[in-house]
Amino acid sequence: MLMLMMGALSCAVPRAHAQQTSVLLRETFEGTFKNDPFCREGGCEVPEGWGVWFTPRAEGDKPGINERPTFDRWNVAPREGSAAQRIRARYATFSGGLYRVVTGVQPGARLRFTAWARAWSTNDDSPISARPSGELKVSIGIDPVGGNGTPSPLSGQVVRAPEQSPLDRWVQLTVEVEARSESVVLFTYASMKDPVRNNEVYWDDFTLEVLLPEPTPTPGAAGSDAAPAATSMPEPPTVDITHTVKPGETLSGIALEYGTTVDELLRNNPGVRPELLQIGTVLVIRRAAVTPTPTAAPAAPEAPASAPLQIVVGTPTVGELCLQAFFDDDGNGQRDEGEDLVPSVLFKVRADAGLIAQYSSTGVDEPFCLQNLPNDTYVVEATVLDVYVTTTPRSDTLTINGNRAMFSLGIRRRDDTTKTSQRQPTSQNPVFALLTQRIVLEVIGGALIVFGATGVIGAGLRLLSRRRRL
Repeated sequence: MLMLMMGALSCAVPRAHAQQTSVLLRETFEGTFKNDPFCREGGCEVPEGWGVWFTPRAEGDKPGINERPTFDRWNVAPREGSAAQRIRARYATFSGGLYRVVTGVQPGARLRFTAWARAWSTNDDSPISARPSGELKVSIGIDPVGGNGTPSPLSGQVVRAPEQSPLDRWVQLTVEVEARSESVVLFTYASMKDPVRNNEVYWDDFTLEVLLPEPTPTPGAAGSDAAPAATSMPEPPTVDITHTVKPGETLSGIALEYGTTVDELLRNNPGVRPELLQIGTVLVIRRAAVTPTPTAAPAAPEAPASAPLQIVVGTPTVGELCLQAFFDDDGNGQRDEGEDLVPSVLFKVRADAGLIAQYSSTGVDEPFCLQNLPNDTYVVEATVLDVYVTTTPRSDTLTINGNRAMFSLGIRRRDDTTKTSQRQPTSQNPVFALLTQRIVLEVIGGALIVFGATGVIGAGLRLLSRRRRL
């Protein structure tokens, strides 16, 4: 389908003293597209050297949720040039993106990854996102240790840029990280909430750069034009960067705020547990850096031309717990089509640290999901009004391991269950039963008539006999 969507281009404002850089990789999406072997049935066309990843459907996912998207070349309105990368799904949601392993990186180098993204989402065929999916977000990230041999976009070691929602416009995303290996992995991310008719995300103009140290001029005679004789690294911080935990904060949220990872926070704060995070705890976000030995800027290697690697999606460090209550009309313990949600049910979620959340159902737009819960075991308890009885357990223990856990409570009205218990099953046809009763009554009535007549006749005979004796 052809979409004529032209958006204003965003331009970066030049700095007075621009940071010197060396380009490691640039992708303009103008070259040849090939199918990633990860998609054996096709439909995953990406530039050579790139691969695709997406979250597979889980057993409990509803139709249209976490479907495999289509990757292809988009020629309608790229940011620059004649093409861009498109990722799309029809009447479905997806979570996925591109990835690429970049080799020839010098450990300790400061890297910057920039990319441009745009989205179109609508429940009709409007050229603008008039009726879009909720929570459509995009981001990019870098794994500074190269995936440890297994690229994983959901690994806690990936440093990600803040999420954006680029509906009908091109936006630039940027993330910086210090390389800790001779290879790094670049990732793009896109996800949305609702399976509307059109969910499409576009990517264009990727750049991976090495940020070079600022030159330090050599003291000399005034007006000297001599080139600086040496370079030095920017002066590192001399004190730790810390954060005091406030009510409602989690390690994952703090990590996102400071552009770091939960694993890094745990390394900097031995003894701290995500599920036992206490208000007022002072966390070390980053340790004071040690002055590195000045080194020459790394040479820019050519972009690798190796075939895309098959990605293995790792287990994320957080998940979500979803809650709902429904009228279990047929009493089978499962929410079937046509069974309504129930309001005014109080859910309480507990962990080892005690009560972490409570929620009262509204009967609208549920299940309600608690997001970014650290991987752990949780106990859910539900309290219902006295007019209801439950068809499923009112409490359960659920484990979060980078997944979505569901607590679904079945409910019936007490009068419904009473009426059901008072019904007496019968295998006899009611018409036949009625006829049987009538026949029995007629037989009994006839017998009474016969018995009455017999009694009268007998009494007459006895009277005649008595007269003869008299």
